[in-house]
Amino acid sequence: MRSLDKQGLQSRVKKIEEEKAKVKMELDKVVSTRERAEKELEDVNNEILKLNSVIQEKRGVISRLQQENRLLRDKVNAVKSKLATYTQSLGVALDNLEEATMKVEEEVRAIQQRESELRERLNALMTREKDVIAEENRLDAEIAMLERRLGEVESDYREKEGIVKKGICPVCGQKIPHEHGFRLLAELRERAEKIREELEEARRKRGIVREERSRLRSEIDRVQAELADLAGAKDRVREAERLLLELKSLMERVAEVASNEEAIKRMQQEVESLEVSLREKKEKYASLKTELSRLREAEKAMSSRLSELEGELRTLNDQLQKIQVLEEKLKSLRSELNKLVNSREVVKKVADMVDEVSRVLAQETFRFVSESFTTIYTMLAPDKSLSIELGRDYEIRFYYATEKGRGPVVLPSGGQQSVASLALRLAVNQALRAISPRLKDSTLLLDEPTIGLSRELVARLRELLNKLDEEQKAHIVVVTHDTDLLEAGSTRVRLALRDGATQVSYEGELDEGYRAFVESLLERPP
Repeated sequence: MRSLDKQGLQSRVKKIEEEKAKVKMELDKVVSTRERAEKELEDVNNEILKLNSVIQEKRGVISRLQQENRLLRDKVNAVKSKLATYTQSLGVALDNLEEATMKVEEEVRAIQQRESELRERLNALMTREKDVIAEENRLDAEIAMLERRLGEVESDYREKEGIVKKGICPVCGQKIPHEHGFRLLAELRERAEKIREELEEARRKRGIVREERSRLRSEIDRVQAELADLAGAKDRVREAERLLLELKSLMERVAEVASNEEAIKRMQQEVESLEVSLREKKEKYASLKTELSRLREAEKAMSSRLSELEGELRTLNDQLQKIQVLEEKLKSLRSELNKLVNSREVVKKVADMVDEVSRVLAQETFRFVSESFTTIYTMLAPDKSLSIELGRDYEIRFYYATEKGRGPVVLPSGGQQSVASLALRLAVNQALRAISPRLKDSTLLLDEPTIGLSRELVARLRELLNKLDEEQKAHIVVVTHDTDLLEAGSTRVRLALRDGATQVSYEGELDEGYRAFVESLLERPP
């Protein structure tokens, strides 16, 4: 509460509120000015758009009228040029449009009469063609049926012929005289011959039908070709009829063209006046746009400053509210303390607090050990199909994971148990170092930690020990005969038995007192 400085915060809040009110008032003025400028800019822009629209419209009318004068004459000449071919074939002149129109109409009626006759003929031919096609399909089906029956009789004949040659009746399977068997075969041959005669007759009829169908198709093609020629002729005559009507309309409009010249001159003068007004509006628009850009920048800066002040004000108010809560809490605590002075309740509450601290410490210790244990185990044995958990009683539980689900491992392998046990000891050591100042510089002793481990696990253990040595400066002493673990750590003491005597060699920075301690253990002189 003393560090929060309530009076200083209240003074700062007052100054910020005064500055906020001043910035808000200036911002309102700028916003009002900006809104008026935007409205005026929009009005000027609308006037510019309207003037542009009017100018473009009048220019379009002028261009249209000028082009209409040119195109009208060009169209008259073009239509006359197109009509020349049609009128010459009909024997009429373009000087008399009424006579030419009558000739064209007579030609259209003649073509329509001939076209109607040909269509009646075509419909009759196509109806007959459908009947012939139906008859041909029926004959095809009959021929296919007869061919199938003939094949079945011939197959039956060959089968029974082989049975008869063996002197056996093909019907009852009993032995029979050859005469009886040959009589059965003769009946089958007669049936086959009759089917062949029917098949030949059907094929002959189909040939006649196909010839008629070919003749009908040729006649249909000829009629359709003549109809196509008539359609072309009718299109040409219709085109001549259309061109005659167009020419009449164009000749009527030629008389109206003379009035366009005066209208063009009058509108050109109006366009010049409108362009002068448009230039003035554009200059005003550019000036308003510059002013509006300046106002928006000012509004943006003021809004930003206002947001900063509001944010700071919220922070200060939160701190003041926190002070108020703390004051009320302090008042309550003082009242409670007065009641508990010289009372056994004080001792009980202190004991409860100690129990709560112990409980929280135990929880945090377990959480720290559990996380470190999982991390270290994963570094040593990163097998995704096998996971571990640490119970509240610090019991290690193994679980397997497959596509079908997850379940406990009843009997882990020796290597898995060794890795898990080693990971738990390293995790507990880290927790004790972190929690207890007395144990911060303690030493962890690992005696032959690679027993039961594969070469891969030994390599991972070596990397882990090097990482702990580098990052945490952990005091770990490893006793091992495993050559793959000899390079672990930054300091090594090698013991070798040669000629019945133990020889000692040292690597890395080693305290002289520790060297003397090692040599005293081996009963060697310092």
